[in-house]
Amino acid sequence: MIASVESGDIKGADCAEWDEHYRGYVCLWNEADYNRTDLWLSIGIYDDRVLFYIVTATQDSAYHAKVSELLDVDNGEMYRGDYWWYEPTDKSLFQLDFQTFPDMNEVKRRAELLIAKIAGLPDEIQKLEE
Repeated sequence: MIASVESGDIKGADCAEWDEHYRGYVCLWNEADYNRTDLWLSIGIYDDRVLFYIVTATQDSAYHAKVSELLDVDNGEMYRGDYWWYEPTDKSLFQLDFQTFPDMNEVKRRAELLIAKIAGLPDEIQKLEE
């Protein structure tokens, strides 16, 4: 997944790193959209499924409510590092089950769709100074 971002194979994402707190998760983002919104995508393989989360470090509850409304995600839960993790309410975007190996074309499609949702946020969703 990181190599796909580095090679430009995932539209809309220009940065990728392994998650600092969760082994098996990779974070993807577009630098300009991240700087504007403080949002990124975290994708992880957990047992026999791939999970897709939108994540922020912003702690403001009004910001969380606005993100939930505009991105059609749940209200978010705080996990390690004081990051808020949001699940898409459309569970077909949240979880991809597999038997032996995940369909990487489908992982890419979902990643691009979620990155595009973040990019499409209006300017008023800019991250708050804390």
